[in-house]
Amino acid sequence: METFETKEPKKSKLFLQVNFDYKYLSRTWVEKEDTETWKKTTIKDSTPGNGNIDFFEAGKSSDYQDKFRILIKTYFDLQKIKDTDEFIKKLKINYNLLEDDDKPGNFHQSIIYNCKADEMIISDNKMILLVTKIIEIK
Repeated sequence: METFETKEPKKSKLFLQVNFDYKYLSRTWVEKEDTETWKKTTIKDSTPGNGNIDFFEAGKSSDYQDKFRILIKTYFDLQKIKDTDEFIKKLKINYNLLEDDDKPGNFHQSIIYNCKADEMIISDNKMILLVTKIIEIK
C-alpha cells in the first residue's frame, strides 16, 4: 500500500493516470474504497484491449482524505505470452497521482508509483495476472 499526503486538500482535486506497455493484453479499473465499510465504487475503467487510463479527475482531495483510498486493478490475459515469468519480471506499471487546484502554475504534488511483486497474483496455469495497487490519501 502507498500513502499520498495531500498539500492543499481544501482547495485541490486528485487526478490519476495509469500507463504501461502491453495495454492490448489488459483491462484496468479504478475504484474508490471507503476505509470504514470497505464499500467500493468504480470511478473509471479502461476499454477492453487497452488497459491504459489517461489522466482523469478522481475527485476533491478533501473528499478522499482519511475517508477513501484508491484501488487500481489491472487484469492481464497472458494466453499470447510465451514466457510469463519473463513478462512479469519486465512488467512496469506507472500510476501517476497528482494534486492540483486547476489554476495556472505548478501542481501541488505529483507522484509516480510503480507496481511491485507483492501486488501481483497469477493463476496456477499462468494465463491470468491480476495487479492491484492501493493508495491511501492522507
